[in-house]
Amino acid sequence: MRIYTHGNAKGIQGPNGEWIKTTNRFDEVLMERSPSWKNYRENGGAIKIELMSCNTGRTTNGIASRISRAFMFSSVMAPNNYFVAARNGSWSGVAGQYNLINPGRWNNFVNGQNITGIYDRYRK
Repeated sequence: MRIYTHGNAKGIQGPNGEWIKTTNRFDEVLMERSPSWKNYRENGGAIKIELMSCNTGRTTNGIASRISRAFMFSSVMAPNNYFVAARNGSWSGVAGQYNLINPGRWNNFVNGQNITGIYDRYRK
C-alpha cells in the first residue's frame, strides 16, 4: 500500500490537512479510507506500507518505525530524505534527480527496526 502525503520524521499529513503523529490516529484514518488496511486489520496477514513522504524514514524512532512496531506483520518503507515531484508532475523518488538536493535512501522498518542496514552488511 502506497501513501503519498507530506511528512517528516514525527508524522504525516492526514486527508484533511491535520498531522497524524500517533499510530492510533494512523489506524483510525486508514480504517475509514483504505479497504486494503481494513482487510489487514480485520483478517490478519501481512502488509507492506510505502510512505512516499519526506523524511518519514529518517530516524529509528520516527513515524515509519513506530508504525512497523505497532502493527504486527507490517513492514514500512520510507525515505530518509526528501521525496519530491518532478516538474512534469511525476514523482522522482528519493530526491537527487534534477540535482535538487543530496540523494537519500529508502529505509525498511520491521518491528520498529531499520532492517536496511542488515541487508547492506550481507551484500558486501
